[in-house]
Amino acid sequence: MKKNGFTLSELIITLTIIGVASALMAPSITKLMPDKNKVKVNNLHAKIVAATAALIDDDSIYWCRDNEKEEGLSCEGQALKNFSNNNIYSGETKYENLMVYQLGLEPASSPDGGFNWESPDGVAWRFERGWTINNNTFRKTEPIMANTRAYRITVDLDGLAKGPNRIFGQSNEQKPDRFRFRVGNYGSVIPDDAMTAAYLRNSFKSADKRNDRQVANDFLDRSSLRHYKDFN
Repeated sequence: MKKNGFTLSELIITLTIIGVASALMAPSITKLMPDKNKVKVNNLHAKIVAATAALIDDDSIYWCRDNEKEEGLSCEGQALKNFSNNNIYSGETKYENLMVYQLGLEPASSPDGGFNWESPDGVAWRFERGWTINNNTFRKTEPIMANTRAYRITVDLDGLAKGPNRIFGQSNEQKPDRFRFRVGNYGSVIPDDAMTAAYLRNSFKSADKRNDRQVANDFLDRSSLRHYKDFN
C-alpha cells in the first residue's frame, strides 16, 4: 500500500532541521540587513551637502556688499534671489533660514533645546552658529576665520519624543539617535561626532554595526577631531 504524506516523527525531524539551519543562518542574515540609522545619516549628509552647495554657489544668495574680505557664510547681507522682501534671510540666522527653506523643514510641534524644526519623516533639526574650529586638533583645507561663521547641525532621527536623545558616547551611549555635522564657512560638511564619522566612513558597509561601534569608540579614545581630516 502506498504511503501518503509524512508521519509525525518525520515532520518533527524536518522542523528540527529547519530550526537548526535557521539558527545557524540568522547571524549571517542579520549582518546583511542594512542599518537603518546609517542609511538615514548618509542620506541626510548628502542632502545637507547638496543644499549648502546650491546656496553658496548662487551669487545672488551669498554675496558680500562692498566687502572683498568676506566670503561664503560670512556674507550676511540680504539674499537677493526670491527673498528680497524677507529679512529673515540675512544676518546671523541667514544660513539656518535658507536651509529650512531649501530642505522643506517645518516649525517643530514641540520645540525643545534648540530643535526648532522638523522634516516630514519625523527628524528633528537644530542649527547652531559659530562653533570654533581648533587649529591644534583640526586640519582644514580652507582658511580658519578668527570670527568663524561655521555652523553645527544636529539631527534627531526619531524626533524629540523618543529617546535616548543622545549622540554616541554621551553618557556612554552606544546606540544614539542624534548625529552632528559641521558646516564650514565655505560649504564643507563633515561629521562632528564619532558615530557620524564612522557611519560616513563605512557607508559602503551598511550592515557592519560592530565595526561602526569600534570605529566610533576609536575616535573617542583618541579624543581629537583631527581624525576627521579624511572628510575635509
